[in-house]
Amino acid sequence: MVFNREFAHSVIYTLELIDTYLDFLFKDNNLSEARTLQNQFGRLKSYIEFTDYHYLTNKELENLLKNTKEQLIQFSTDFSKLFFSYT
Repeated sequence: MVFNREFAHSVIYTLELIDTYLDFLFKDNNLSEARTLQNQFGRLKSYIEFTDYHYLTNKELENLLKNTKEQLIQFSTDFSKLFFSYT
């Protein structure tokens, strides 16, 4: 269920949805920071998308999800700095 593209609560479904909205957001944005942020998210999405999850052990899956969470937190922080920073 974590990797099912058709299950609305899966990680990959959610990442694809975020990617769609980021494309709209970054379409007319020419800032180099925005491009860097889009690349950062693309690496995260690819990390999940191309994981061969059929052969993951429970511990490996746990590490994958922990790493994904850490990357999402970092992305969220960087996104907030770029679009919501007042400094």
